[in-house]
Amino acid sequence: MKTIKYTDFQLEQFLLDELPDELMGKIRAQAETDEDLKARIYELEISDSEILKKYPADMMSVKIINGIRTRKESSAYTSPVKVKANPAGIVHNSLHKKLIAYLTGKSGRTAYSITAALTATAMVIAIILNSPIFTGDIPAVKDNDITRIKGMEPGISLHRKKGSNIEELKNLAKTSQGDLLQIGYTSTGEYKYGIILSIDGRGTVTLHHPETEYGDTLIPVNRKVMLKRAYELDDSPDYEKFILLLREKPIDVKSVIEKAKILAQSRESTLNGHLKSGESFLEFSLTVTK
Repeated sequence: MKTIKYTDFQLEQFLLDELPDELMGKIRAQAETDEDLKARIYELEISDSEILKKYPADMMSVKIINGIRTRKESSAYTSPVKVKANPAGIVHNSLHKKLIAYLTGKSGRTAYSITAALTATAMVIAIILNSPIFTGDIPAVKDNDITRIKGMEPGISLHRKKGSNIEELKNLAKTSQGDLLQIGYTSTGEYKYGIILSIDGRGTVTLHHPETEYGDTLIPVNRKVMLKRAYELDDSPDYEKFILLLREKPIDVKSVIEKAKILAQSRESTLNGHLKSGESFLEFSLTVTK
């Protein structure tokens, strides 16, 4: 089968089932054998789910309207837009309805996926109000197809996919052998280098990023990144702890692995200890139980 490079926009439309049937079929068929394409689609699904949870369409529409009102106060657009939803969730303002419809997509099943509707904010305003592009405090911009979200906090996240559902796992979440986990991370500011590893109940240290101890530790900043390779939990007992280390300078992966092996010598040190890599590092962790 010929491998076709699809744009993020096309994949976003694919997730919303808004492409022609023939193109939907081609993408679906290619994803069955193209691991890179499958990973991109999965990453978009997770991103949509997370951002919609953090920025509900109802809330975002109010923010957009309030931002427009602030920008327009000194112009001819002087009448404030009043937006209010009743307790049953029925929105009375027509503009508010339009914004919610746009942000949730035509089907209403998922967020519009151009950076989960946040990047589309400016286009929403231009389309609906025919007004200048809004440059208020909606915290997302898009640059060279990389989503950067201002105000993000650094850290690590775990996501479990069951059927068509994607669940973000909290610390000490219950998991089982065979669960398929996707690891995500965020770095900010000058922390341009990172390493991710895990320690299981047998004391085994697994490196997740980079893929080898000789790999590059340079990472994107100010964006949520999902590792392309999913991780299947094996039959190791009790727990698995995932650790993210961030640093402003390149990281010696081999030395970090050696510190992790020392940490892994006991259950207590693994669950309660830190890698103690120095003050120049930021360390984050998430543990799942079995």
